Amino acid sequence: MMKRIILGVIVLISILSISGCTIWTRSDNKSTFFDGTLSESITFEENLSAYDRIQLSVDLSVSSVKVESTKGDTLIYEQKANRKELLSELKTNKNGKTLELHFKNDQRLKITTGTQNSEVVIRIPEGMEVIYLGNVGVGDTKLALDDLSFVDVDVKINVGEIVITSNEDQKSLDEIALSTDVGEIKLDLKGDYEALNEVRAKTNTGSVKLSFDGRYFESLSVNGQSDVGEVHVDFAGTYDDAVDCKVNSSVGDVVVRLPKSHEIVIDAKTTEFTSNLEIKDMQYSKNKDRYTITGEESKITVDLSVTIGDAIVEYSN
Repeated sequence: MMKRIILGVIVLISILSISGCTIWTRSDNKSTFFDGTLSESITFEENLSAYDRIQLSVDLSVSSVKVESTKGDTLIYEQKANRKELLSELKTNKNGKTLELHFKNDQRLKITTGTQNSEVVIRIPEGMEVIYLGNVGVGDTKLALDDLSFVDVDVKINVGEIVITSNEDQKSLDEIALSTDVGEIKLDLKGDYEALNEVRAKTNTGSVKLSFDGRYFESLSVNGQSDVGEVHVDFAGTYDDAVDCKVNSSVGDVVVRLPKSHEIVIDAKTTEFTSNLEIKDMQYSKNKDRYTITGEESKITVDLSVTIGDAIVEYSN
């Protein structure tokens, strides 16, 4: 009970701290100040028939971003905003068979200018290899990897949600790095992953939810962290090589779900009176803070730490 009270108080303080950043000011024209109508727009089109790969950089102060596949050979970047100052500029660089596209708007409008609202949709031709680099001040980012061949994904957001989904094979995807100051991170990977070897997801305030429901051919390193918020990691897939998982929450619960028949080693660090570890329905041997489960398949190592909150480790199926 005490843990729940402490957790609730700290989360409440965090929310109040965030809301305290919002500044309400008087305006002579209130209808303009609060008008979020997306009346401004811009469209960029790039024919990619001469290229095998694109490096796509999206660097915006305020905007939601959605990335998806499309038919044909043309990349389409569409943006709508309520202020002209929020619209992007494009810089391109040709590097052999790779085209580098940098969409940028780094204008930091003052809060006294009123509501700032922007939406970006990027449609990439099916089958294209993609390196995605995203950096957004305020706004959600959603990437649908299906029908595209991603190599690296790196998304940073100050305030906003990150959602990455894939229901198909990704043969070239090597690394995923996701971070927010305030906001939830969701990653859901299905299909076969022949090259993926590292996933990092960190938020200061918000939850982290990672699901690996596919087949992974290489050794896989997963790191999920939240200063204030829950961390859930679900290994529901098939793993041909070793998995090294690190999960940490300073304030919030941690849940790790693991596949059966694997050798599992859990190193758990919890704090007396404010956190608790529960290992459900697993036959293990214990030596200090290390728990070992025998198995015939590849080794899975879990390094788990919770300061305030509960930690649960259980089978995924």
